[in-house]
Amino acid sequence: HLLVQAISVCIAFANFCLAGIVLTARRKRPAQWWMAIIATVAGLWGVVVNLFMLSSDAFVASVIVHLYYLVAAVIPLGLVGLGLCFPKERQWGMLTYACLGVGFLVAAVISLVPSGVVRDVIISDTGNTVELNFQYYGVYVLYFLSYVGVAGYLLMTSYFDVKRQHQLQLASQMRSMIAGMVIALVFGMYFNLILPLIGDYSYVWAGPPFTILFVIALFYAIIKQRLFDLRAALARST
Repeated sequence: HLLVQAISVCIAFANFCLAGIVLTARRKRPAQWWMAIIATVAGLWGVVVNLFMLSSDAFVASVIVHLYYLVAAVIPLGLVGLGLCFPKERQWGMLTYACLGVGFLVAAVISLVPSGVVRDVIISDTGNTVELNFQYYGVYVLYFLSYVGVAGYLLMTSYFDVKRQHQLQLASQMRSMIAGMVIALVFGMYFNLILPLIGDYSYVWAGPPFTILFVIALFYAIIKQRLFDLRAALARST
């Protein structure tokens, strides 16, 4: 477990570094802010999961696990935000943004309130677990999957648009970014969303390390494919 925790901390640090590098550009676009938010939250997600697994106090573990679900709820919102403004900003009405905000607010509230998503916390020498309130957890899962689906639709339609327009470098950047996100999301949702849904909470530690694939994909796009022209910023940071 110590090795897993050390790896998770290193990956969280890599996410924080990525967020810092993305924001070093002098001219910051909305897509960069959303990418930085996603990377920061992914790093926090790993830290909070580790704190929960290490906690020996039921009250502290309960506070941490509520924060864990709140932090995780930001990820799909960030992905939708990124899809709305990368590679170019979409002109959507205020009603769309209001609906997105309400969906996130519902997920945040059921994450934080007592007997919301989390019914109880069980402290054990073999690994801390959570008893879920499946009525609210079903709403949480629906929120997560629907927002990820919307983000996937937005990013894939943008990818095919730039590909049709023969913007080969931009298409290559998006392909790298989408590939890293998809793989990280598939594993993250399996270990941290689906397995708890069927009563298995023993592998929640396994989801956050897969965010390294997102970090690698974005670093590759920055260094090799000049994403956001951040190569010079990366050189300055080193």
